[in-house]
Amino acid sequence: MEFVDLPDDITADGRPLGTALPLPEPATVIESELVAEAAPRGGKGRLVAFGVIAMAAITVFGVGLMPSKSAAAVKVANTKLSADPVGQQAPDFSANRLDGTGSLSLSGLRGKVVVVNFWASWCTTCKAEAAILGAVEKQWREKGVVFVGVDSRDTTAAAEAFESSYGMDYVSVVDPNADIGQHFYVTGFPETYFIDKTGKVVKKFVSAIDAATLNQYVAAAVAAS
Repeated sequence: MEFVDLPDDITADGRPLGTALPLPEPATVIESELVAEAAPRGGKGRLVAFGVIAMAAITVFGVGLMPSKSAAAVKVANTKLSADPVGQQAPDFSANRLDGTGSLSLSGLRGKVVVVNFWASWCTTCKAEAAILGAVEKQWREKGVVFVGVDSRDTTAAAEAFESSYGMDYVSVVDPNADIGQHFYVTGFPETYFIDKTGKVVKKFVSAIDAATLNQYVAAAVAAS
């Protein structure tokens, strides 16, 4: 099991996933200062120069305060599970699908048994269960059970390659800052939650799950419904 004090994975443009865009290079401000020097020395020139510098400052600080688009895409209900969540209502969440085909919400699956698995492509322990999840999911899909992966603090390319390698062709959503995981009381990856048709947690499994236990816990969630 790998704990959530994680390395800063980066996006394709070199940014840590889920962070704001980097501040412009100092050259942006220097260019503004050069414009100020070249401006006429009269009052009007100073006003123009001040305006240019002010706009540069707004750009610098405004970009730094602008929320990340990927982070803003995640919405989680203001409820949290405890360390032993059995019998508790799972927090509703909505997040973008990893494959880019829109979003998925947990409440939209109400009336179905749902298996929520928290994972990441860099997680070594996750690799031990990935193929098992991919195979067992196919067995339960025809019975109406829905598997949902929550990919945390990852990069899109690495996560998609991971799913493809292990035959995980069910939906995963993107949780850049582990916001969903925090509400589920996830302490490390992987962790799996088994939710009945009413939205209550029936079972929780920490670390890599084997096929027998996975089938047993899915069956328990089905029986509880």
